[in-house]
Amino acid sequence: MSKFFNFEQDSRTLNDENDESCLPALSFKERVIAFLTCFGLSLLINIVSFGAMIGLLTGNPIRYALSFTLGNILSLVGTGFLLGFKRQMKSAFDEKRRFTTIIFFTAMALTLISVFFFNIPLLILLFVVIQICSYVWYMASYFPWGREILSGCFKKCCGRCVEEH
Repeated sequence: MSKFFNFEQDSRTLNDENDESCLPALSFKERVIAFLTCFGLSLLINIVSFGAMIGLLTGNPIRYALSFTLGNILSLVGTGFLLGFKRQMKSAFDEKRRFTTIIFFTAMALTLISVFFFNIPLLILLFVVIQICSYVWYMASYFPWGREILSGCFKKCCGRCVEEH
């Protein structure tokens, strides 16, 4: 496995001036381990959250909203370990992604606020839907033509729905 991630070949110290991470003392191997741990936990939490989706549909979205949001936060923390948190934030807030990132982070915060303070199922559901849509749009921005493909699929789906009615 260490050959797969090329741990031996990476002898750089990550302590040079060009390093933009918040944790420059971590080796590449430690970053990959932290990323894989966060990613694995994120994946597990998101899979478990689908079991709570029934509550989402029956008017009790709290468990789903909490687990889904926690999974998203862990996913972001994991990529922060891998890329470096400063580099990740620079990328997330570049001109291409800034608006989507703000919506995504705001939706996560409002999901948690609505769970802990308001406890209104419809409001929680609204913020979860916004969170999902903004996360998909945010992730699509990292793939060449990702947003264009997603837009085209959405237009085709909506066009078919409109044509059928």
